[in-house]
Amino acid sequence: MSASSGEGLRKPASRRLSLSLGGLVFALALLARTANLPAMTRGGAVGPFDDLYHAYRIEYSASHPGHVLDFDTERGVGGSLCPWPPLYDLLAGMATRLLAGPSPDRELAVMVWFPVLFESLFAAVVAAWLTRRRGVFPGLLAGAALAIAPAGIRASRVGAIDHHFLEPALLVGIIASTARAIRARTGQDTIFAAGLLALALVSSLFIQVALLLAAAVACFAILLFADRREVPVAAAAGFGLSAGAVFAYRALQGSSYPDDEWHLGNAHAAGLLGATVACLVLALLLSRRVSRSIRLPAAIAIGALAAFATPHAAQGLLAGSRFFGGDPWLATIIEFQPIFFAGWKSVPDGLLELGGGLLLAAPLLALHLRRTPGIAAVLLLFAAVYTGATISSQRFLLTAVSLLALTGAAASSALLRSRGRRAATIAAAVLLLPWLGRSVGEVLRPPPNVPAEADPFLRAAAAIRDRGPGRVLGPWSWGHVFHIVGQRGVLVDGFGASIGRGAFENALGAVLVTREDFVADFCRRSGVRWVVLDNPVTHLTVQAQAIGLSAAHFVRGKPARIMPRMRFTFWWRAYFDQGRAVREPTRISEPFRRFRLAYSDPQLSTGGPARYRGPAVQVWELVDSPEQPRR
Repeated sequence: MSASSGEGLRKPASRRLSLSLGGLVFALALLARTANLPAMTRGGAVGPFDDLYHAYRIEYSASHPGHVLDFDTERGVGGSLCPWPPLYDLLAGMATRLLAGPSPDRELAVMVWFPVLFESLFAAVVAAWLTRRRGVFPGLLAGAALAIAPAGIRASRVGAIDHHFLEPALLVGIIASTARAIRARTGQDTIFAAGLLALALVSSLFIQVALLLAAAVACFAILLFADRREVPVAAAAGFGLSAGAVFAYRALQGSSYPDDEWHLGNAHAAGLLGATVACLVLALLLSRRVSRSIRLPAAIAIGALAAFATPHAAQGLLAGSRFFGGDPWLATIIEFQPIFFAGWKSVPDGLLELGGGLLLAAPLLALHLRRTPGIAAVLLLFAAVYTGATISSQRFLLTAVSLLALTGAAASSALLRSRGRRAATIAAAVLLLPWLGRSVGEVLRPPPNVPAEADPFLRAAAAIRDRGPGRVLGPWSWGHVFHIVGQRGVLVDGFGASIGRGAFENALGAVLVTREDFVADFCRRSGVRWVVLDNPVTHLTVQAQAIGLSAAHFVRGKPARIMPRMRFTFWWRAYFDQGRAVREPTRISEPFRRFRLAYSDPQLSTGGPARYRGPAVQVWELVDSPEQPRR
């Protein structure tokens, strides 16, 4: 079959046809993301983790138009800043107020639809735009791939309001603006490209600080592909405007605002400043006709020096690198595990999650090696970086999958042009079939937004809410439940170490000590009245690892052997000994005098040996004084 046989599928389509295909993709994406509506009847509309705090923050912006909840007095000892940038929750709150009106009862019912509609519209816009510019085949294929990618469905189904669903569209905006800068030829081109890049970077970083990685890749693409002085000049202006915006935001926060990797500020602005300097150095070297082998490393080195020389930035930039590994807390979270975290057994599952776009990147690269670098080359670079990042951390899976969907569509279109319909059809099948098989399960058997394991913690939160004030010290992963559902201040929550590494480690380590008096004194100093515990056999070692302690201090061998240090912890003594005196040949302990058991959930814990089963959740109350008798 000749290459010209697919001419009708790859030539630009009419506006009506483009809009029609966009509408078809929108309907497909919408159906896939609303299949979980029946499952939402169990437990609630949003999950008990980051989604719950987003709902809390969006409701605040809805009831306080033009404001966002940054400093939360109910987090940490005396209040803590939210590590999320303000733009998403602020805009979502404004939209919620506009659509729901002044009725708080309708706000949640409105906001749970934002991810569904946004991601469906994103897939539709990509499909319509590509159809209009490139033809029916690439437009329909890219839109369908974005619509059915399992990672995309999970991140944007009804109620999944965590801001991750915005990242694919934001990333595509950075890629498009980077490619536009590479095509800059005239002064007008330079101004337009600079403004477009600045808009893409600022909107992205004010929603998700992790997209600083995308800014770094964009800078590298400019350094790699620029062949005339106008290109790095346009990029330098875009990065410079973005750095100025972030520096200005940081200056408005005051001197107490933390300069770290979590909070948008000097570290992120310094990264953008380094990109600005690197592009300016490249522009200078290009004007002097310096060879690429010299100008590329020189620009990178001088830009890096500028970034790290910025005051208060070096520590944040270095700490941010631990998102790819080396952070003890993040290493305990499934989201930050490598995609092949279970060794060879997880390889097939990981490859299916990444999809066929991974295989199609090679032919697309071969087809574009001899061409002038354009958006396909930039897309390939971003896809390679984010796929590599996903192998290190599943946190980047959604963005990698979205880029691989576009890469696969571009490769299939290129094969249609060069090899004909048969090769393009095979490529399309390689791209879509792995995801189609997995997405069927996501659509037919969607999990509830509130998992069953949350039930005991929801009951415990309700019990605390009914028993009086006081902060809660409990498992960090359930902190938002006790804060928002339990309506109590919490010492640690899902934001983890962003409250400060020392404060986080002290809070999690308090229940690992042996003396009841030490825990009681810590709770008094921190304003804690309620200590929430789950089964130490299944969770204590994970909590210890989150603060850098070795699990071998507490459990050793196979089958697992409980070490004396674990049996002497406050956690073990409260959970298994019920705070009573213990007189054993290897263990003697006094009864609790400063804590009493306030709540024990009727549901049994799961996991671990049967002889170590107990209540799913216990709540211990700090009594008013050491002399007060226990109930």
